[in-house]
Amino acid sequence: AFRRLARRHGAAMVVTEMVSSRALMAGSDKSDDLMEFTEPERPVGVQLFGGDPGIMGEAAAKVAEEVRPDLIDINFGCPVGKILKCDAGASVLKEPQRAGWIVKAMVAATGGRVPITVKTRAGYDAMDNAVFELLQSVQEAGASALAVHARTRNQMFEGKANWEVIA
Repeated sequence: AFRRLARRHGAAMVVTEMVSSRALMAGSDKSDDLMEFTEPERPVGVQLFGGDPGIMGEAAAKVAEEVRPDLIDINFGCPVGKILKCDAGASVLKEPQRAGWIVKAMVAATGGRVPITVKTRAGYDAMDNAVFELLQSVQEAGASALAVHARTRNQMFEGKANWEVIA
């Protein structure tokens, strides 16, 4: 309902809630529910999270084939503990090259039929070069678009945003 309301009031695009790639591949009904959308919501993206390139590739192929979104967005920015424990979300900033491996697996698994986009944060504990390494890695791997949250994982959603990292 919220996505339809957002589109009705001018949102150019909407994205589903985060879906666990592992849960999706395990056949979770909750994952199917989270990805459900209606045609008036288009353009719509399905947002996946995960840290294993193979599983993320399989999940992307499944989403592209069965759900048919306009794009698949990878969340490399979630700062929440339960996501970090899965080696997903912002934890990928600790190993920026892994983000590229994940994007490469997803692009290959979908055969380029659906754009793969990425969102991340300005850093993990501090604003450092990890975000730039991650962004270069995913760009080289074939990401179609990048978005950066101007705060680190430690800042969560508070504190001073670093707009320079976005510039």
